[in-house]
Parts: sequence; structure tokens; C-alpha cells
Amino acid sequence: MSIEKIKNKVDTLSGPNLFSAKAVKNRVHLDSPQDSVSFTGTGKAAAKATTDITEYLLSIMPGGVKWMKNAHEGMGEVQNQLINAIGTGLVAPMFIKFNPFSKTDEDTRTYTAWRQPVSAVLAVCTQAAIVIPFNKLIQELSDIGYFRTGLNASLFPSDNYLKKEVKQLNPGKKFTKDEMKEAIELRKKEYSSRFVKMIEEDKIVFNTTNGVTDGTLEMPKAEFKKLFEETLDAIIKEEKEQRLQAVQKKLPKKIERGIFLHDNPNETIVVLQRLQGKINQLYNQTNMNNSEDIINANKIFNKECKAVIKGLEEEIKKDSTKEKLNK
Repeated sequence: MSIEKIKNKVDTLSGPNLFSAKAVKNRVHLDSPQDSVSFTGTGKAAAKATTDITEYLLSIMPGGVKWMKNAHEGMGEVQNQLINAIGTGLVAPMFIKFNPFSKTDEDTRTYTAWRQPVSAVLAVCTQAAIVIPFNKLIQELSDIGYFRTGLNASLFPSDNYLKKEVKQLNPGKKFTKDEMKEAIELRKKEYSSRFVKMIEEDKIVFNTTNGVTDGTLEMPKAEFKKLFEETLDAIIKEEKEQRLQAVQKKLPKKIERGIFLHDNPNETIVVLQRLQGKINQLYNQTNMNNSEDIINANKIFNKECKAVIKGLEEEIKKDSTKEKLNK
């Protein structure tokens, strides 16, 4: 959670605001709200409103979390081949070399064991050399509209395709990494706007090509109707799940927290005011437009939170009557 959001939250709850009749502040949005409605069958769906927040949260996560997310998203044939290669090249030789049940002589086992890593390296080199270019080719064909509607991604092409478009529209200009990322996001918004306009006109049109000539392809009315109904069903299902989450999980916790704040106002204010002092200090010293400053501020604030928790735990050790309150 960012310092800006925490500051807003603590300002709302701490000190005189906790039991006054003042209106509660709205939460700080990390980005402007976006329409999260997306069609489920148009290749790459429109980006949801949580995308930017997800990227922001990842920026303050440990490197291991980022690696796990990237590994999860990129898991495919190449990754499976690498995993198999690790097993073949590192694990299998040990079992072959030191297999107590093998009747073959030691030299044969050693030769067989050494052959496994070589086979693993060759397998990765040859298979990856085929899979990676093939995957890129499929993606490119989908982006330019070579396939029919089910696999046609011309309405929401990949970042690589958008990057090429940006370079074509700005010949000779050299983009920094951040500038290119921003330019790609702008292109995405343009594509999204076109798609919204198509929906308003009840007419979904894809770009198509056969490799020689370019054209367009309108989605059949029956297919559009089916897709629209599926999208509405998905939205209704998601909203029901969110309502269930709010009623069965969030509401009881809010009630429990409200009762706690009502029964223990003085103790709560003491803790919140300590955190508020640190937050105000960090907020005033942090450039909220600089991601590195925000990350450092969050680290410092996390240490402060841990110090508060440790202090409450120490109080429990000295006075067991505070166990329920401090927890």
C-alpha cells in the first residue's frame, strides 16, 4: 500500500476525525477510473482498471515476487523445456552415477551420467530455436489480422506490434524506455476508444490480410450477439461474486473493527497518531512522482509498522491482560 493512500486513511481515522461528525475522505486513486468492461472473444481483451495498480504494487514488491509473476505469465513450452533440461542435466546424472541397484560397471554409469547434461543442452537449443520463432510468428500473424475473428488480435494487438507502430509514426525519434512505455499506453487507449465506438454502433470490424492485400472483416451479427451476451453474463457473475465478498467477508470485518474502535478509542488514537507522525514526515519528504522515492518511503514505513507491532507484543509479555487488546 502506498504512502499516499495510507496517509489519507490515517488522516481519516486518527485524532479528532475518529469520533467527529466530519465526512470521511474518499480513498486516493492511484490512477483515473477506467471502464473495465471487455469482450471475452476478441483476442486480447481491453485492459482492466486494475492493471496500473497491479504494476504499481509489483514495483514495491521484492524481486522474488516479480520473478514468480513473470515466470507464471510466461510459462509455456520453452519454460517446460528448461525445467525438463534441469531435471535431465542435473538430477538424472546423480541417480545414474550413484545407482546402487545398477548392475553395469562404474565406467558405463559415468559415461551415461555425463551424456545427460549434453543431451539436455542440445534439446533446449534445438527445441527453443523452433518454439520461440514459431510463437512470435503466430503472434505477428494474429496482430495483423491474418486469422479469422476467433484468433484475430487486430483490435487489441500486442505490445511488440504497438511498439513498431510508434516507431513508424515517429521516424528518426529515439525513445527512452519510459517514453516508449508511455507511447504504447497511448496507442492502447486509441485502440480501446475505437473499439468502444464500434460497440456503440453495433458493428465490430477487424483488420484482415492474406499477406498480399489488406482489408476488413465485420463480425457476423449472430456472433456479435452471442459475444455480447457472454460478456454481460461474465459481468453479472463478477458483480455477484464481489457482492458476496463484500457481504460475507468484508462487512463482518468492518463491523468488528468498528466495535473495536468504539470500545478502545484512546488506545487506538495513540497508535494511529504515532503512525500519522511518521506518515506526515515521509509524505512531505517523498516525491510522489518518483517510483524509487515511493519504494524507499514504503520500506521506511514498513519498518515503523513493525516497530509498533513489536512494541505491542512486548507490552503483552509484561502485562498479559493486554493480550486481547494489543492483538
